[in-house]
Amino acid sequence: MTDTLKLNLSEDAYKGDAQFTVTIDGVSLGAAQTVTASHKAGAQQAFTFAGNWGAGPHKVAVKFLNDAYGGTSATDRNLYLMSADYDGTAYAGINAGMYSAGDTAQVSVKAPATTDTLTLNLSEDAYQGDAQFTATIDGVSLGAAQTVTASHETGAQQSFTFNGNWGAGPHNISVKFLNDAYSGTAATDRNLFLVSAKYDGKAYDNLNKGMYSTGDTAQFTVQTTTSPPPQSSPHMSLVGVNLAGPAFGAQNPSSVPGVVGTDYVYPNHGEIDYFASKGMNVFRLSFLMERLQHSQGGAFDAAELARIDDVVNYSASKGIKVILDPHNFGAAWGNDIGTSGTPASSLTTFNAKLAEHYKDTPSVIFGIMNEAHNQSATQWEPIVQDSVNAIRAAGATSQEILVPGTYWQNAKDWTNSDNATVMGKVQDPNHNMAFELHVYFDASSGGTDPAAASPTIGVERITDATKWAEATGNRLFLGEFGASQQSTSLAALSNMLTYMDQHSGAWQGGTEWAAGPWWGDDMYSIEPTGGPGNYTDKPQMGILTQHLGTG
Repeated sequence: MTDTLKLNLSEDAYKGDAQFTVTIDGVSLGAAQTVTASHKAGAQQAFTFAGNWGAGPHKVAVKFLNDAYGGTSATDRNLYLMSADYDGTAYAGINAGMYSAGDTAQVSVKAPATTDTLTLNLSEDAYQGDAQFTATIDGVSLGAAQTVTASHETGAQQSFTFNGNWGAGPHNISVKFLNDAYSGTAATDRNLFLVSAKYDGKAYDNLNKGMYSTGDTAQFTVQTTTSPPPQSSPHMSLVGVNLAGPAFGAQNPSSVPGVVGTDYVYPNHGEIDYFASKGMNVFRLSFLMERLQHSQGGAFDAAELARIDDVVNYSASKGIKVILDPHNFGAAWGNDIGTSGTPASSLTTFNAKLAEHYKDTPSVIFGIMNEAHNQSATQWEPIVQDSVNAIRAAGATSQEILVPGTYWQNAKDWTNSDNATVMGKVQDPNHNMAFELHVYFDASSGGTDPAAASPTIGVERITDATKWAEATGNRLFLGEFGASQQSTSLAALSNMLTYMDQHSGAWQGGTEWAAGPWWGDDMYSIEPTGGPGNYTDKPQMGILTQHLGTG
């Protein structure tokens, strides 16, 4: 089937119009194109390309060819990639500006997953060659001509299957006979027969439509049988807690890498035993990149890696998965990731090394990065995509990846910002990923006040993201949600987890913020008081245990 790529562009014209070329996965899509739509006026110009590229994902690159500049913003020729569409999937809000010759705007595209299947069963009377046909659905071609070799006289049939996104219907299916041949007798006559068909599991038997001359067409109508939508599970599948002690001291340069037990701390087996006894099945283990890898691209510190191994392995023995969370807030080695001081490749290399080490550890989930915020979604998306690709290339092909947005990963801003439209383009070649969001209940949404804004604030702040996930078929994971012991905050926690259970088709689960040996009386701590055999639960724990996952 033919694929269609549509690009919508605009320009700032100066001494002529902006020109560009396009590639898909590095292959040129033809000669230079010229844009005449004014960016200032809000106009856009559509350019359509057709090919047989397949589902993807594919990297599309638009290259600006002919910059011109006269010293002011009014005397400057620029090019803008505004939006795109690939096989019916829209990529809105790209808004990528190109200001110098050679500047390139990139977007990753893929076709929507095929959801409908049409099977046609045909036979022929062969004479001086086999019968050929083309098929259409609602007038749209289903691809190139096909050849039938099954003999109608012997009762044989040949199946031809087509996949697409056509929906319930009804749809008009048409099969056209292309190459009749006839020499005057029934034995010297080439014919084509549409015997039966099936559409999305519904059979259309005994069609028995004969086509005897070139151009003859057999037609019939199909419609999907209506079935109830899939039901969500009673609970989310993964519910647990953040173990955050290994990331302590991040704001104090003298504490990085620091001394374990003095500047930072890892959870002990007793703590893991406590949370396991409550039925939790996932931990989010926060640590600092610079403690594990002292220099960009360097080897991992063996002692630090052993501490992470200990948590991962002991947790696995209790049936608990561990999310590896580089808790660096989108920066490392003194600079934002993606800048000259700490290039994007530093994060890619770090995650590749981590994946190489844990590629044979099925209990690991890769978290990529915590709460980037200085990077725009347009800057952050290719950085995250490179880490996803690097994790898979390193051999970690079965473990899940949690994809972080930018802007602090704040759930309430997922659809209000360009996180959904831009970060939502991230693709996993192994199709095992979820988008990681965070939510806090205080008025500022920053997790700085024990008072919740209202008992329903958690639900309100995740509703739009939930609807987005359900509409797009994506999964979500709530990597951080913090509730204090204040009554309104506890009510907000309970209401939100209930809502997530009700929408467990979108929400895979989440990890409460936070626990660890040094959390003490922190307003969000769910670390128990007392010791082994004499633990006293925090109030939040009683709510969490009502929403434990099913494994």
